[in-house]
Amino acid sequence: MEEVNPTLNFQEGQAGFIVCFVTYHPDQGFFERLQSVLDAGYEVIVYDNTEVPDAGFENNAGYRNLKLFQYGQNAGLGKALKVLMMAAKEKSFEFALYFDQDTLFSLQSLRYITAWLKEVYDENDGFAAVRFNSEQPDATGQLLASGVVRLLISSGSLFRLEALEKAGWHDENYFVEGVDYKFCLDAHRTGFRLGEVRQCPDIDHESLQPLEKSIVFGRTILYRRYPMQRHLRFITALLRLSGISLRQAELVYAFIFVRNIFTHLLAQSGFYLLGLLFGSKREERSLDNQRLAS
Repeated sequence: MEEVNPTLNFQEGQAGFIVCFVTYHPDQGFFERLQSVLDAGYEVIVYDNTEVPDAGFENNAGYRNLKLFQYGQNAGLGKALKVLMMAAKEKSFEFALYFDQDTLFSLQSLRYITAWLKEVYDENDGFAAVRFNSEQPDATGQLLASGVVRLLISSGSLFRLEALEKAGWHDENYFVEGVDYKFCLDAHRTGFRLGEVRQCPDIDHESLQPLEKSIVFGRTILYRRYPMQRHLRFITALLRLSGISLRQAELVYAFIFVRNIFTHLLAQSGFYLLGLLFGSKREERSLDNQRLAS
């Protein structure tokens, strides 16, 4: 694969995509990754949902390639993504690459996506978004065509902004739960497809997630339990989306949303049972943030 490096001090729109983040009480690791991306010359937009604006952003205030939205309130993920994507479109970018603050990636990840966009992407494929991950490590770095999926999460996804605009942007009526699912439904309803590339290097959605562990007959099982309030929000959002899908005659999506309610409840019930029967404790993990930000 030809390594494509970002051009330092490029003009707006020349890089192919802009990098976007939504933050909420970001930690030092996030600021290290942000610094790395800014130093490499990528254009960046951050929407900070923290109620009291984080002073960590002051260290990046001098970068001309950073645009920061701070309103002193948590407006939710749906609102933040909508603002980010509309701002990226206003900057004349065709694509926006989004990461959650707790997704790890490297500059090599960005170079791979740049090369994929240059050498593989075909506008005629009709994708509204393509998600990049590292789930096929044996093929890491290979520039392969995107597979078609029904659902994707926003973090690690490259959004085609013209398609996103036609789909109605992200729905700010969804706070966190349901934001990605609603986008997928809207994209499909407006005739666009969703894709996935599983050979991108260094993208890690898991390592910064808070996990618990139980020892079951000598075997360590890692899992993530959600609080009851989040269960209710998730189920409410998917029931709402199921109803919308039925009204729009999107029966496949209605089935997927109902199925995901049951699989979520089944998995979470199993995790709570594990903790009850075998005990649980927080899994402590050390990370080399500098490696993933270089």
